Amino acid sequence: MIQYLLKHSEFSAIRPLLSPRLLGAVSPIEVLPVVGKIIRDSTDQKSWSTIRSDASRWLKTSESAIQFREDLPKTPSQPLTSEQGEAVLTLYFSQILMQTCWLLDFRADRFHLDPKAGLLWAPKAYYTQPTPDFRSAIIDLYCGFYESDRARLDAGLERMGLTVAGPTILDHLGGDDPSQQRFELATFQRSFAAILESCAKAGIKLPSQFFALGIALLGLYQTLEGIAQPMNARRSFDCALQSVRRAPIHGGDEA
Repeated sequence: MIQYLLKHSEFSAIRPLLSPRLLGAVSPIEVLPVVGKIIRDSTDQKSWSTIRSDASRWLKTSESAIQFREDLPKTPSQPLTSEQGEAVLTLYFSQILMQTCWLLDFRADRFHLDPKAGLLWAPKAYYTQPTPDFRSAIIDLYCGFYESDRARLDAGLERMGLTVAGPTILDHLGGDDPSQQRFELATFQRSFAAILESCAKAGIKLPSQFFALGIALLGLYQTLEGIAQPMNARRSFDCALQSVRRAPIHGGDEA
């Protein structure tokens, strides 16, 4: 059923980002409701118009180096540099910290570097609205890791039921040196599958939003992999955190 949805729906664009191991690690019972809701929501033009407008305001308020667009230019994009890659990573972190509705489409072909307009982002209507508890737990996870607060990191893992996969997650986040992190899609596919396998073995049911977040991360890794240079993930997170403190939006003061 998952394979069918990935082939015969608006979600088919996500299929190339999935490895056989990752597909095999996914529980249909847990994932089908998530994918089904994202597909249904993507057809709600009224809601998407509101979400798109809010996202555009958020990017302007957060002083992002990226502009939100409904469509991208037809001309070929210039290659992204490590500087633009870190801007995309800051975009991802800023959304986690500042928004109560998360856009999920971070695929490479949804970004365009224009010599005059700069870096543009035109995501498809894939989004999720995480529960306050899940959003707070993810914020604890990221803040705990990048601000070297192990107690906060562990609290975030525990609230999501991910303590059993803690070592894999730490490695995924950059291990001992997130200032020189390489983003490779195949590596993320393996680590995400390992997280799912560890939780399944321990009998842990993951929050549905965890799978939605995985969709965003698959696209993010695809985009950053194309730059083929290490990036300073800690610096990107710090930039996002400073944006929150300058202009908190939709609960951004949690960080």
